[in-house]
Amino acid sequence: MMIAMPASYCAETNSQTDDVSVQRKEFLGSVAPTLRGWKTFEQWANSLKGAGIANIYSANARINKAKTEPLIESAHKLTFTETFETIARQTKSTTHYDAKSKQWDFEEPQMPLPYSLSLADGWSADDRGYYVAYIPKIAPVGMDIYMMGRFAGLNEQQLKDIRDEQALAWADKMHNCITA
Repeated sequence: MMIAMPASYCAETNSQTDDVSVQRKEFLGSVAPTLRGWKTFEQWANSLKGAGIANIYSANARINKAKTEPLIESAHKLTFTETFETIARQTKSTTHYDAKSKQWDFEEPQMPLPYSLSLADGWSADDRGYYVAYIPKIAPVGMDIYMMGRFAGLNEQQLKDIRDEQALAWADKMHNCITA
């Protein structure tokens, strides 16, 4: 599937390519709708297109059928840039804007991890898109690193608040009496 911009962001005249670039940047900086209730990339893309919000596309069947995890509610509303990065991670893809088709394409190859680490002897890494599971040879589980996306334009306190929010939301899934 691909994500295409709504007509208002894609309207282009011969002399307005700079204006279109500005419109694309404004679109990417605008608040994206919350990803809830859609189980696959294809469902999410179709919902945005059907609502006239964005045209999203991937020609890759694996990406179209890839499961998407709902983004945890936060006081910070995600922009389209942040949402696209999170969806690209979940679907093990990369996204770019295709000016010819006026849509956002999600295609292979997968985005590189935003971090690096050296595995200890006996450990393996299993990249699951939304997170990487690091598993020691001697146990069925080890350490998971979730990639919750990047947040732009926030100060240190806002970032701390989001980390705390996300940690509590994930901990609550494990045991509902977790508090901070």
